[in-house]
Amino acid sequence: MRSIVDIAREHPRVIFLLITNGLLLDEALIAKLTRLRNVVPVLSIEGNQAETDERRGRGVHDRLREKMEQLRQAGIFFSLSMTVTRSNFETVTDTEFLENAVQAGCKLFFHMEYTPIRAGTEEWVITDEQRESMKELVASFRARFPALFIAVPWDEEEQGGCLASGRGFVHISATGDLEPCPFAPYSDTNILAVPLRDARAHGSCGSCGRIMVCSPKPRAGARCGRTGKRSRRSSRGRPADAFLSFFVPCYPLHGAI
Repeated sequence: MRSIVDIAREHPRVIFLLITNGLLLDEALIAKLTRLRNVVPVLSIEGNQAETDERRGRGVHDRLREKMEQLRQAGIFFSLSMTVTRSNFETVTDTEFLENAVQAGCKLFFHMEYTPIRAGTEEWVITDEQRESMKELVASFRARFPALFIAVPWDEEEQGGCLASGRGFVHISATGDLEPCPFAPYSDTNILAVPLRDARAHGSCGSCGRIMVCSPKPRAGARCGRTGKRSRRSSRGRPADAFLSFFVPCYPLHGAI
């Protein structure tokens, strides 16, 4: 069976953001990635060791640091993705934390506001004060560091609202489910059974109303298009067989990374 890396090789004008906890990012895969400039490894990290290991398991932070060094030595453009919560906000927006990551080779940062997808995690949601300060913080990071910073949903506001559901990208879970985005883990289509081109034109992802729900000026009566089944996730909101999931931008790549 072809891997997602094989598929990415066949479509060099599409950027594939490979989202991973790094545990299976071995030397063989890293060697393949050196020849695939349209695949960007995105390492999920929650901050320093305490925050990362608390959410993702003991020892994960140290392994992620090892993977960052391996990617840096291989000359691979890689990214860090941080789910911004009330408790880790100060860490993931700390200039020393970001400077250390830049020195470790990271050239792209994602700050993703936590959206509760299961009961009991409402206390993870950032405060109004934190939310209001984020846009100014990100602007200061862009001025200070030689790296790219993407903050969701703050940057989406300038693009007319949510870019999910094929408006800007789609999300493919670790089990192959095609989803509007990681925070809307609902799907009626799996790319193991249906080609991606057909899957995008089919079912809830292609017709999801989430775009209008999340836009700065929602359409009256719009609702999230959660018409499919809920994707198989673990109790903590991550894919049950967590290793890789993919953001697939829904537009061609103009120029190399």
